[in-house]
Amino acid sequence: MLKGTGVVLGKFYPPHKGHKLLIDTATAGCNALTVVVCEKPTENIPGYLRRDWVKQIHPDAYVKKLWDDFGDRDNDSPFWAKKTIEFLHFIPEFAFTSENYGTAWTENMGNTHVLVDKARVQIPISGTKVRENPEAAKDYLEPVVWEYFAKQKEAVTA
Repeated sequence: MLKGTGVVLGKFYPPHKGHKLLIDTATAGCNALTVVVCEKPTENIPGYLRRDWVKQIHPDAYVKKLWDDFGDRDNDSPFWAKKTIEFLHFIPEFAFTSENYGTAWTENMGNTHVLVDKARVQIPISGTKVRENPEAAKDYLEPVVWEYFAKQKEAVTA
């Protein structure tokens, strides 16, 4: 069993059950977990709302929001490793991802990468799929997140 400090970094745009699996795995493997919710200026679901949802869904994690106005740096692992350490003020022992960037990101931070369901076998959903058709993805959303989309739908049909 792991144990120590861990980090999960993502947009959680919006948080779904794949994210829940990732964060639950990280929480179970760490004594202290920080989840960093990144918000870009172009996203239409506010970062503070996504941060609050993640906090509600994962009360045992420390959840912080990072304003990402760094331009097109999504695939720049050295940059994100440096930015993560600066933002956290420490190097976590473990970093949990379900993404291709995980290995390079953690190598640049100098910690251990824990890959969780990269192929989306356990939870076959993505934030893109949710945004494209929230109603079809309803079963992959926690009630607090689905409520947001239901209200959006009501506002459009009213």
